[in-house]
Amino acid sequence: MNKIGAKLLNGNRSLNGESVYDLSGAWNIVPGNGAYVAITGGLFAGGKGEDLRFMEGKDPTGAVAPAGVVCFRQVRVLPPDYYPLDIDAQLALEVAIARNDPLPAGLTTVGGGLYLRAGYAHPLPAGLHCR
Repeated sequence: MNKIGAKLLNGNRSLNGESVYDLSGAWNIVPGNGAYVAITGGLFAGGKGEDLRFMEGKDPTGAVAPAGVVCFRQVRVLPPDYYPLDIDAQLALEVAIARNDPLPAGLTTVGGGLYLRAGYAHPLPAGLHCR
């Protein structure tokens, strides 16, 4: 089953510069460990990129990846205005931070931590300040 996730890019290149992605929506075959795609979090695990893009991934490689990230052998980059209708709460938060959007609905701040309605606590990422 294909999965939708997010990835930070520098133009059409991965953050480490090893992979170049076709941004037209065609399927890309990614060698090595595959494309690291944030599914339930981990968007900033590889650093900060210039471009946030959603990707559809298939053929998980099983490579060891940061929490919330899955490596896929094949990915296609979705249009720049694409936003999934069903997105994990942690990933939605990370996407909002990457895009400098207002925090997602249902998110509050208490004592420097971010709290979702479900009661899960997430520390504030470096550089994010709440009033």
